[in-house]
Amino acid sequence: MSEKQAVWWSSLRVDPDKALSRTAGLKPGTGKIAPRRRVGTATGLALPPPEFTPAVKRAVRKRAGGGWADEALCEGCWTLLGAIAGDFQHRVARGSGGCRDEVVQSAANCLLLCRPCHREAEGRRRDLSQDGAGFWIEHGTGLDYDPRFVAVLLGALGDHGITRWLAADGKGLDGTGYLEHPPLGVAA
Repeated sequence: MSEKQAVWWSSLRVDPDKALSRTAGLKPGTGKIAPRRRVGTATGLALPPPEFTPAVKRAVRKRAGGGWADEALCEGCWTLLGAIAGDFQHRVARGSGGCRDEVVQSAANCLLLCRPCHREAEGRRRDLSQDGAGFWIEHGTGLDYDPRFVAVLLGALGDHGITRWLAADGKGLDGTGYLEHPPLGVAA
């Protein structure tokens, strides 16, 4: 290896002895790059998506806009976010390496927040927990830890808030709509 190549490799912080060939990742006989599959180091199994799917994000944005994604509001302070702005908050954290639980990756576990509200929720303020505004939920078992059954105080970081459950569009507890009353089996 020339000195110039050594400098280039060191700038990339890659060990040249462990570098991949230019054909690594190509599908045999096609010349096209194969999609990379994220694999958990402990299990060797494929990991779930690192964030909410595009379909879940669309459903949440539509929910926050009263049926229109381009009129989506921050569910924390009512700031207009529209069709593009905003962050998606996991109410129950995924944990390191992601999570295979469908509920954790569902719209019932997702809030659309502006950047300042997302920072507040990620800061794990006690008044934003499941015992407060429902912006984040501790890990646990039972209905008290299931985002489909934990109320959210929409607008809690704004002037006023309203309590809703992220559930029910007539098909089940999927989080694509708001309920004014708790789902069956949950005390208000």
